[in-house]
Amino acid sequence: MSVKLAAIDTEANEKGLQTLDVANFETVNIESALPTTGTVTNQVTALTATSAKAVNVTGAADLTLTAVGGGAMTSLNASALAGKFTATLAGDKVAVSLGQKDSTVNFAATLNNDDSVTGGAGKDTLTASASGLTATTGALKIANVETINLTTGGNNTLDLSGVTGTGVTVAVTDNVQTITGFDLAHTISLGLAGDASATASEIDVTATDATGSNDTL
Repeated sequence: MSVKLAAIDTEANEKGLQTLDVANFETVNIESALPTTGTVTNQVTALTATSAKAVNVTGAADLTLTAVGGGAMTSLNASALAGKFTATLAGDKVAVSLGQKDSTVNFAATLNNDDSVTGGAGKDTLTASASGLTATTGALKIANVETINLTTGGNNTLDLSGVTGTGVTVAVTDNVQTITGFDLAHTISLGLAGDASATASEIDVTATDATGSNDTL
């Protein structure tokens, strides 16, 4: 199934698309198109893709998928989107590739070792809530995403050896966070920009390599 969003604009402008229901299709291709003149952000409030294993996003216009509902989805690929990409996922075990400009993916409370995220050329952001992750489920696979914001509502063990890229900041909030495999070229932030008062009561960090004579955390 292929769908072209032809400059549909956003809900904020009393436009956009409330629901895109493609529940019966295993592969869904979405083109986010610009208007004839000017620019626009296209928005789909609810994407229902119950049977889709792959959702592919292309086009030149920024695209927001406010809620992505799947169940079978293993791939959400916006790497061919020339604009910004924003998506909120419902809970699939999914490999996400972000757009070519500053993009954001929101996992709510579903991010774990079954997911992976690859950023694009822009400054990308991943947000999620995390509680009870273990050395296995907390082994995150994130590449080229500059900002990783984790609202840590409980204790977690986070294996960050699979977090790669340059200029990466990992933010956590409350409770005890045991962090292993940490690249000392990255930064840990206590508290999120929008909630600086929430800071982890304890963080325990083991670096990937701390054998140097001048290591800095």
